[in-house]
Amino acid sequence: METRHTAESNAGRLSGERTEPHHAGTLRRLRSTLRRLGSACVAMSLPMLIGCASQQVNTMRAVHYDLDVSIEPDTSHLRGRATVQLEAWPPKQPLAGAPIRFHLHPDLVVKHVHADGEPVGFKRVTATDDSDEEKSDDDASAFQMATYEVPHPPKGSSFELDVSYDGTLFQDVQAGEKEGAIHNLGMRAHIAPEGVYLSGASWYPTPLEQTDAGLRSPPPPPTFHVTVDTIPDFPLVGSGDPDHEREQSTGRHAWQTPYPVDAFAIVGGPHEVHQRSIRGIDVSLHLKPSQAHHADGLFQTVETVLERYEPLVGRYPARTYKIVDNFFSSGFAFPTFTLLSSAVIDMGERAQTAHGYIDHEMLHCWWGNGILVDRSQGNWCESITSYASNYYGHVLDGKPREARRKRRNYTHFLSRLSAEKDKPLGTYGLPEGCGRGVAYEKGAAVFHLLARTMGQASFFTAMRRFTRDYLGRYASWQDIQTVCEAEYGGSLQRFFDQWVHHGGAPDLEIEEAVYNSARQELKLAIKQHNTDFNFEIPVRIESNGTSRDVDVSITGGSSEVVVPHEFAPKTVEIDPDYHVFRKVGEQMITPTTNTTKAGDSLLTILPDGDVPQEFLSIQANFEKRFDEDERMSVTVSALDAEMLKDHSLLILGEAAADPTLAHLFAGLDKPVAINTDQFSFDGVAYENADNALLCTFHHPLREDGGVTVVVANSEQSIPRAGLIPFYPRSLVVFAGGRGSVYHDFETREKINVEIKP
Repeated sequence: METRHTAESNAGRLSGERTEPHHAGTLRRLRSTLRRLGSACVAMSLPMLIGCASQQVNTMRAVHYDLDVSIEPDTSHLRGRATVQLEAWPPKQPLAGAPIRFHLHPDLVVKHVHADGEPVGFKRVTATDDSDEEKSDDDASAFQMATYEVPHPPKGSSFELDVSYDGTLFQDVQAGEKEGAIHNLGMRAHIAPEGVYLSGASWYPTPLEQTDAGLRSPPPPPTFHVTVDTIPDFPLVGSGDPDHEREQSTGRHAWQTPYPVDAFAIVGGPHEVHQRSIRGIDVSLHLKPSQAHHADGLFQTVETVLERYEPLVGRYPARTYKIVDNFFSSGFAFPTFTLLSSAVIDMGERAQTAHGYIDHEMLHCWWGNGILVDRSQGNWCESITSYASNYYGHVLDGKPREARRKRRNYTHFLSRLSAEKDKPLGTYGLPEGCGRGVAYEKGAAVFHLLARTMGQASFFTAMRRFTRDYLGRYASWQDIQTVCEAEYGGSLQRFFDQWVHHGGAPDLEIEEAVYNSARQELKLAIKQHNTDFNFEIPVRIESNGTSRDVDVSITGGSSEVVVPHEFAPKTVEIDPDYHVFRKVGEQMITPTTNTTKAGDSLLTILPDGDVPQEFLSIQANFEKRFDEDERMSVTVSALDAEMLKDHSLLILGEAAADPTLAHLFAGLDKPVAINTDQFSFDGVAYENADNALLCTFHHPLREDGGVTVVVANSEQSIPRAGLIPFYPRSLVVFAGGRGSVYHDFETREKINVEIKP
């Protein structure tokens, strides 16, 4: 889309496990047309631009763009000519004399406009304020596009609009960089010696929103043919396949889109280009010279993704695929290429093999960039991409424990979600819709549940049908439901109503578990608190070291089920492998640093004497979550033991070795011991100077809040404050600045079974 989609931005990114962007990551600010009439509509209306209430509106769609551009990195200058084929949409005669309106980056100036080869008058009217657009916590501030009007275009149902323009595109890149963030979502259009970034819908004329047209489905997207002057030692990449014939005849870059898309992007920089053919696809890597040693690993990653997913979701939908090193924080997916920040590429094998990085962005070539998002029902593509890469990648690895951990984390994320944020999944991308966390985390859980409902093989058969039927078209949640029902052979209406179009999640409790020995029957009374979902969920029955999983039906507020069972069971447990996402209590949620930050106040316990700056940075990172009157700090020698009960705790450095704090660690399922010059976990001592420990557990003296401990065997090995939130684990042992040992302090909720003769 612009498609600017972002890779998942959860903690797994930098720990070797996004998060977000969707990252085909997520079309944001400049693609406001996804909330409009579609990315390729030119609005035609009888009224004036300002001050009208309800007006008669007609639209024309862009069928094809032919863009001719010159870019000068040294001067940040762009000169362009856009030739746009327009036709009436809906297909009927436009209103005679209706003006045409389009918008353009405010730093670009229109020089000439022709319609059907004849010069026409035009004027810059005002600015379009995107401030009423969808907002989320990672959106940049509002951006205003210049608005132009052609008062008297040709009459008729189709014509050609030709716009010449130029200007300087330079953006303060650092202004959008944020500590701990992996996406600079404020970037729009930038030309400079360090690189070029021209996302769609800003650097060439694009449609102006007609607010009274609402969020109806957009018209079919256009195709693009783009030609750009070459720049010595500065290769460019466009979101299309190369047009080799035009390149040879003109000596310029040339691309054409392999299928209709909603926008066209151009990126590039002073890169070396590495090329290889993989599964019949021309793959190229645009890397800095210092990154050349990563090329083989990146090629292998691309090959692995194609080998894995083409059989599941269909043939890769273009002739080329590119990975481009970028000069700002990004994990953005565009048609036919992925833009990755230098930091991600320089992670080497961690970024190449961890799920949610390159596999996530490549899958956006199918979902989000190949099949476009009809946002009249919300943005679905981050959900399905997160499911297939961030989660299902572990299944394809043959690592069921990692797959379970992801499912568990989805449930725990949803359990912490406040009521005001627990909005329907289908509203992502709509005004006042759900946030990124719901789209990525709950979205992945919903698609896992859908695949279980349909059967895994039937689900991927539906996804291949989806690719075949919708490539180059807009699709909605309803379209996904339609293709899935075709393979399932029945209605999935209730499924989509419950899990996509309504918020919330089941909150279950086993109120009674009684085994009748004479009848060899286990009776379970299961209560659903404050929700009314209908579904099936696994229940695990354990008897003398053996276990059995059975699916039980939950209907309405209370359900009573009888399960035949040959032996007297000892315990029962609801869905211990988290196949159905649901709400669980705070003490069931695996503790991470967010557990400590979720408390109502924070006490930081510091070592006596000088405190290394990195520890102080960690303290500041945690304290950002608390108001000034909710945080306090104390040195360990001045600590009053009564203070421990009143706050979440952050314990730093040698303070953690103080014997008065040892009792806090007593209840952990694997022992942690801390001395002044070393620490141990699960009986293994870590004595090297490059070792460090990040450890979080539920506060043993309170029902809520957590305890986070950060210790290091040398000042140089203290974990970076900005990276700590990216480790969604209870415990991490670092070696040389990288996580080497991981553990989660997980609570299981097993219910004892009452035995009756």
